[in-house]
Amino acid sequence: MLQQRLALLTTVLFAAASPAFAQPPGFVSHTIPIGAPPAAVAFDDAGQLYVLEAPIYGETATKLHVVDAGGSITSSATIAGEDGDFLFIGGMTYDPVSQGVLVTDNAGSGRLYSFDAAGNRQTIATGIANITGVQVRSSGEIFVSTAPFGASGEVLVVDRTTGATTLALGGLSLGASLDFQTNGDLIVQDVTYDAQFNPNGSLRRLPITESMGSLTFGAPEPLLSGAASSYGVVVVGDDEYLTTGSGGLYRVAGSPLAETVFSGSGTSEQFSSAIDFELGAAPFEPFAGAAGGRVAYVAEASYGLEDDFLTVIAPAEPTDFNSDSLIDGADLAVWSTGFGAASPERFEGDANADGVVNGADFLAWQRSYQIAQQLAPAQFAAHRVPEPSSLLFAVVLSAISLANVRRRVE
Repeated sequence: MLQQRLALLTTVLFAAASPAFAQPPGFVSHTIPIGAPPAAVAFDDAGQLYVLEAPIYGETATKLHVVDAGGSITSSATIAGEDGDFLFIGGMTYDPVSQGVLVTDNAGSGRLYSFDAAGNRQTIATGIANITGVQVRSSGEIFVSTAPFGASGEVLVVDRTTGATTLALGGLSLGASLDFQTNGDLIVQDVTYDAQFNPNGSLRRLPITESMGSLTFGAPEPLLSGAASSYGVVVVGDDEYLTTGSGGLYRVAGSPLAETVFSGSGTSEQFSSAIDFELGAAPFEPFAGAAGGRVAYVAEASYGLEDDFLTVIAPAEPTDFNSDSLIDGADLAVWSTGFGAASPERFEGDANADGVVNGADFLAWQRSYQIAQQLAPAQFAAHRVPEPSSLLFAVVLSAISLANVRRRVE
């Protein structure tokens, strides 16, 4: 299963990229057309992506799409809420227990639904006013957040059978997004606004201890404050997060934690919203390849401009030196230029990150190029590169000659 998923992800990485904003070197992006602005996204355990369209105001139904790991919509279904006036989506997450998605509806009294891929609905809870975020802990418990104006927001645990709620954390302002660390602790994103509606986002960690099937909550720990991001948060590693909000997509990392723009304008003219992350076998780091996971998010979500597609960002393959999502002659040119460079970066041709650009990196490019041709031959038909095996001797000699020229000049 893992090999199949990695192969499918590799085809995505080799697909033509069309990013709305530039991401750091070593990452590639592409878009998945949805046809309508997405309101929520969620990866399942098999790498499929569930996408929920934003309902038209005043309507009680919308579309739920299932997107495979290659970026194609494989099924679509109409889902409907119970409120007679309209459907207002707060959040969505995949639920491994029911093998469907959990959706919050903060219209009316506030409801938590479970939907399967065919759109069949089960109502889990009602009466959770201003319900927004939802996540499922690895132990199976459902957590939701609330975001009331003029009152304190909360994080609640919802009983799957009765719909009853238990308070996990109070004192929030507009608690929006939730995610879990691998150790089971909860990450909570909260936000306040000033008179000009400028966001002040914050992250908190809620320690959770599990014993005999019961959960105990510790004192919340502040992680970050004064952030521009204020909508979504996903955990991508130990004390490392991706967040969305005013200015685009941000990476929160370091000691102390700091927020930096990962992909976006960093200005209030852009607002990014729905986000989810698929954890990979390798860290979400530059040039980690298909095993490094991927993030799907809505880059633009505002009244003036709303994306009708999803943006997906994943680590580039180690031999995609120029991070254009293609393994081709342009990467070979990068390797040739970088041959013999002192302390090269990965994007200068150091595929195996051993601190030198040499024949081993060429052989890595050669293998990747041959795989790319097999996966997407049509993309290479108009831009044919001679067979790598016949190029090896000539290219290595050329690179060595260039390196020698540089050393003589120096």
